[in-house]
Amino acid sequence: MIILSLLFWEVNSAQNLIMNPSFEEYNICPTNTANVKDCKYVFDPQCINEPIPCYSSSDYFNTCALSGSNMDVPSTYAGYQHPKSGNGYIGSGFIDTLGYREYFQVKLSQSLEANRKYNFSFFVNLSNLSHLTTYAIGVNFVTDSVYYFNQYLWEFMEADWVNDENNYITDTIGWTKLDGSYQAKGNEKWMIVGVFYPEKIIPTVVVNPNANQAWQHFGYFFYDDFFIEAAPISIPNVFTPNGDGINDFWIVNGRVKKVTIYNRWGYMVFISDGSFQGWNGNNKSNQPCSEGVYYYNVIEENPITNEQKTHKGFITLLR
Repeated sequence: MIILSLLFWEVNSAQNLIMNPSFEEYNICPTNTANVKDCKYVFDPQCINEPIPCYSSSDYFNTCALSGSNMDVPSTYAGYQHPKSGNGYIGSGFIDTLGYREYFQVKLSQSLEANRKYNFSFFVNLSNLSHLTTYAIGVNFVTDSVYYFNQYLWEFMEADWVNDENNYITDTIGWTKLDGSYQAKGNEKWMIVGVFYPEKIIPTVVVNPNANQAWQHFGYFFYDDFFIEAAPISIPNVFTPNGDGINDFWIVNGRVKKVTIYNRWGYMVFISDGSFQGWNGNNKSNQPCSEGVYYYNVIEENPITNEQKTHKGFITLLR
């Protein structure tokens, strides 16, 4: 049995694409519940709030709110909690058996690139008033801030990522970090957050059996400190194009402008400009290359700055 280990050369990036990631900026200081639109660059896809009042919206809390207003931090109507950082955070709830779930979506500073991998993270805290909790927090990336009137998103929209089923959110004091990755379809500019479990009754565990009657069957989370960035370029150094459907292509994750591959004698066996979808191990005449070590030259381009970086190294081809 041969065990192959993949090495990766990475170029790090730390540009957070989330606008208002810790919810510090606001359109108006919060004064009432169901008010997530008060937070800048945040939108509720189920509740437009106008022209009629909305009672199923997520909430926005900030230290700027008047003491005793229920929206002031840390003493909110939904529980006591300090922000992960800064002065504000978002709150969102669900009921375990009625299909009732609240959502919010945050805006990105630029559209996501098709086939580009992105890494994201955010922090969540379970309200100390909650009767129960779930693991099933998910995110979905969409191209626009569409308003779905009187529709629960879980009934027709699948999450692009869901928190691990073994990770029930139970911490009511500290903040729990959730993170994942997403391969973009292209042009996504909003990130929707909520419980996307595709059934009316969602998986829950009771964390506070003595919760106030008004909180029975109800769970509520606070959210803060969102982050998303393009994943650094990754270049594997081993692949096995033997037709078994596993690791048959040498694929570079990143903004690839040009790829050239040479054999050990310096002869170019493969070249791709602009539309690199992976190398299948064949040469320019579409004949299988022999097993061995090959040399690559990958040019990465940042489409925003037009900056180019060259990555060089070796690939081992095994059949």
